[in-house]
Amino acid sequence: EFRVSKEIAVGPYATVLSVKMIGDPDKRGEMALKVMHKVAGPAWKAVKRMNPTVIKAVQDYPHANVAGTFETGTIMDDVYVLQELVEGIDLRTLLTMSPEPLGELSLRARIGIAVQIAAALEHLHGIRFASDKRKRLVHGDIQPGNVMIGPDGLVRVMDTGFAELAQATIKPAFEGATIGSPGYLSPEQLADKKIGPATDVYAFGVLLAEILLG
Repeated sequence: EFRVSKEIAVGPYATVLSVKMIGDPDKRGEMALKVMHKVAGPAWKAVKRMNPTVIKAVQDYPHANVAGTFETGTIMDDVYVLQELVEGIDLRTLLTMSPEPLGELSLRARIGIAVQIAAALEHLHGIRFASDKRKRLVHGDIQPGNVMIGPDGLVRVMDTGFAELAQATIKPAFEGATIGSPGYLSPEQLADKKIGPATDVYAFGVLLAEILLG
């Protein structure tokens, strides 16, 4: 059971709340509870298909630049994702701020953001599973909205609960759809072929160009 501290965002498809587990047995403190309403369609289905093995793997191998997902579940017709609560600003907002992308950030600061994203991906791709050491994690949706930058400059890659296992074919959440974000999809994602670490590297390359060139 959760105790709601405050509403972070409320929309027609989802509600994001700051919550704390009653009793807090795992000492997690404040967390972000994202409730997806069934009218969200593909996003709702994407939460339903989250892989518990992936979620646990990210929990078991924490990294400073990776925000973890604790659990998923259902509340009547809605589904929810319980994640780390990360304060700061997302990279998409930074990229679109006026008067110029990333404001007055220096080249050194921009490179620092990119290096931290790369460190998160290196970590995720390096996670191994005791049941099958050939398995690799692939985030599958590296894009500005999934990168948070904290007040202290720490970069966190979000939505790791949606990650997939390498060499898997990502099945569309609904007919005619592709999982991921337009503009950052790799050729194999667009063709519904098997994915791997290179899938994330492709998206990171697009993101890197945006960070450095605007």
